[in-house]
Amino acid sequence: MIANENDPRVIRSKQLIKDAFTKLMMDRDFESITVKDITELATINRATFYAHYVDKYMLLEVLFLEFFDQTLARNKIDDSSFSIETLEKLIMAVCDYFMYINNACRKISSSVMSLMEEKIISRLAAFIEGIAKPCVAEPEHFSEELELSIIIVSWSIYGVALQWNNHKTSSKEELAVKSAKLIQHGANGLLLLSTAKGVS
Repeated sequence: MIANENDPRVIRSKQLIKDAFTKLMMDRDFESITVKDITELATINRATFYAHYVDKYMLLEVLFLEFFDQTLARNKIDDSSFSIETLEKLIMAVCDYFMYINNACRKISSSVMSLMEEKIISRLAAFIEGIAKPCVAEPEHFSEELELSIIIVSWSIYGVALQWNNHKTSSKEELAVKSAKLIQHGANGLLLLSTAKGVS
């Protein structure tokens, strides 16, 4: 029987699971946490856990994606058009996501983070596509070129935020302003430099 997601008991059970898991991740390595640990702290049985989540990896994905969606909402990104300001706010949102990971998780292996990375970039790409498609004259003919542009921009945003997270040589606001312009111009700067060097 499929659980009714709007049932207050289902909502309460899922929140207990998320709260317990979040608390455990602040104190312990992700890999060392078991479903038993989660259910005991949440004061529920294992059957209840598995009624909502396949395993702890699915739970981690749900938590990360929920927080990422919240960061997008908090940054109040205008979805009526795609602009340089949109880029800046998306960069800051991904920076916020990394700050959350640092604060909420004691340690997550690089392999698990790689799995989460793909999910976050896919969510970011879907968000950008949601802005871009309505702006196209014929959305049903959304071109391969536009889809490729969305992939490039999504990975670029994630990449600069990841670099910032690892080094933090500036504020996220400074990073957003500088990086948004570079993403906007893409490879033009590198091509111009290469051309200039060839001429000299």
